[in-house]
Amino acid sequence: MMSLEKGKIMNIEQINTVLTKAIVQFQEGEIEAMLEARKYSKKRAFVDQVMARHGTAKLPSIDMSEYPPIKGMEGPFRYRDGRVLYYDPKEGKYYDRKIDRYLSNKEIPM
Repeated sequence: MMSLEKGKIMNIEQINTVLTKAIVQFQEGEIEAMLEARKYSKKRAFVDQVMARHGTAKLPSIDMSEYPPIKGMEGPFRYRDGRVLYYDPKEGKYYDRKIDRYLSNKEIPM
């Protein structure tokens, strides 16, 4: 009878160990998911706060017939001041098609 009880205790301990590990793994996974959600919501809150402080404007779409893609350049990109610029990776500068020249760093709208 003693060995049987000893065996039962062993099984209960094993079950307890397995269940404890499963619970811990579940909790860790749940905690990681909660932390990710919190991190995202903190970022979202920060972005919303910045947008509210500085204001946002929906820029009009770019007329692709007026500003078609230029081979070797990236863009076109519309900026807040209304300009449409292209970026030339070879030159490392922005190009304004309307005035037909590259912009200096001071002229680039932010």
